[in-house]
Amino acid sequence: MPMKLYRFLKQSTALFMVLLILSCFGTTALAYGTVDIDQAASMTVYFGKDGTGFSGVKFRIYQVAEVSETVQFTLIGDFADYPVTVNDLNSSGWRALAQTLDGYVARDGLTPAQAARTGADGRVIFNGLSTGLYLVVGDRFQEGRYTYTPGPFLLCLPNLDKENDTWLYDTAVSCKYDSNYHP
Repeated sequence: MPMKLYRFLKQSTALFMVLLILSCFGTTALAYGTVDIDQAASMTVYFGKDGTGFSGVKFRIYQVAEVSETVQFTLIGDFADYPVTVNDLNSSGWRALAQTLDGYVARDGLTPAQAARTGADGRVIFNGLSTGLYLVVGDRFQEGRYTYTPGPFLLCLPNLDKENDTWLYDTAVSCKYDSNYHP
């Protein structure tokens, strides 16, 4: 093989590999798009067991942070003074943050952005929300000898639909809970 042809193939292969790698990064970076921070959002929270919703349970939501178009959070309001981090957390970090913020809310008696009770189907809907990061807190529910305690959690509005790589401004979630049996 002539030297010029060999050099040309080597450079072409290297260029092709660079373009292939860059195209992968470009696809990943653009897959989710940016967040429309001006779009109204809503959340539906389900609290129940085995398909049966718990009725009449009070839930409260608190807007903890604003979200940027590139999904970076900035603490706001009463939460701005708390010594917490809201960016670049893993799943255990998010759980710990939700518990910490729940403790601050209880200690300082913060006013929720909205509060509502679950309907007969165990669902509560919060409408007309700004985009941002929300703390969701629910009351205990007692049924027979069991007490069900929903765990506090954080929810970003909009929420990423990982299957379709799109932002969901109307999000539905099921809250996790602890149950205790009282003999």
